[in-house]
Amino acid sequence: DIIIVSFRGQSIRFKESQVRPTHRDTSGVRGVMLEKADEVVSMNLVNDPQGMLLVVMENGLGKKTPISSWKVQGRGGSGIKAAQVTDKTGKIVTDKKFEKVGYFFEGMCAFYENDKMGYIDSTGKVIIPPIYTGSPAFSEGLVCVCPYDSKVAAYGFIDKQNNIVIPFKYNQAGFTSFENGEARVQIAGRTVLINKKNEVVFKPKQKTFSGFSKNGLGAVCTKPDRTGWGYINRKGEYVIKPIYTHVDGV
Repeated sequence: DIIIVSFRGQSIRFKESQVRPTHRDTSGVRGVMLEKADEVVSMNLVNDPQGMLLVVMENGLGKKTPISSWKVQGRGGSGIKAAQVTDKTGKIVTDKKFEKVGYFFEGMCAFYENDKMGYIDSTGKVIIPPIYTGSPAFSEGLVCVCPYDSKVAAYGFIDKQNNIVIPFKYNQAGFTSFENGEARVQIAGRTVLINKKNEVVFKPKQKTFSGFSKNGLGAVCTKPDRTGWGYINRKGEYVIKPIYTHVDGV
């Protein structure tokens, strides 16, 4: 199937077989009926009926919709709305079909192809190719990722230009993010805090550490069975003793 989208939000899905072959010097056949001053911005082939179509507007808004939302129609019709275009959204500048897309964080949105993750900007342009796994969300200009084809799950941080800021060397169960200039990573099975220069700025005595909240306290776990939770301050001193089976935040 083929999906055509215009910059005013009109779209249509029809069978590729409805486009008959014509000579090179002919005007072709109509794919969609457009209003005056409207223009086609893209065409996509539907290879995965369960995929998503991401529509990006010129003012930075994006909308993702399941491909299944488009019923197959006859070629040349007016179709249906792909998105509601307003002064707030601006015109549609691009649309692209991805297996899966996330949400925009700091002007970047994660997308997925064959389980690999990359990122687009607010114009729909692919900025970082799908070669990673990891966090879908940029935070403080960086995102925690691991090369998809890496033999070892070693995480690091890249910036919005795909520059490696912190090397892929942290072997841990999952991704993390920067908050107030610090991020949690694991070194030799122990959770520590690093800054954006990849310097360790806090190393608690306890192996399990949640990082510090805005009030300056951090949850720690003292027992292998994931009980014995308490809170410490920046000096590593207990403010709330580790006597609890779980914590929800302070």
